[in-house]
Amino acid sequence: MDDDGVAWMAECDALHLVTEAPTFDALVDRVWQIAPEMAMENGLCIPESRLRLLFQHEAQRQAVAR
Repeated sequence: MDDDGVAWMAECDALHLVTEAPTFDALVDRVWQIAPEMAMENGLCIPESRLRLLFQHEAQRQAVAR
């Protein structure tokens, strides 16, 4: 989720992909929607049927001094 808690964000260096969506499920759908085209645009000759992506959720928390 972004700093404002508004959107989920995905990035993939291999595909030069960065995108966001309001929910995790919508984000996964969005990534699968654009990943094949991003692979082609970046010269990766991976058939769509063989494209594999790992979705990993990371959480960061910061303590606020009182």
